[in-house]
Amino acid sequence: MGALVSDAIKSRFDLEGEPAPPSWDPIAAKKTRERLLSYPRLFPGHDVPLRREGNSFVPEGQAALGIRLANATEVHLAL
Repeated sequence: MGALVSDAIKSRFDLEGEPAPPSWDPIAAKKTRERLLSYPRLFPGHDVPLRREGNSFVPEGQAALGIRLANATEVHLAL
């Protein structure tokens, strides 16, 4: 079981430090994040799925970006 967290946790980097801006209510954002950290899997809005291992989350897979340019050239970036 996991949680679709969308922009509440945009990426694995939001799991460190204070909640990233923008936030209407930083205190509520921090409480939400703490509640979401109880799930074994997280599905962030801008990252690959994350799986709990011990006290931290690790990425499942590798993020990638594919771009097709106007001249039909394709560029693939591993993130």
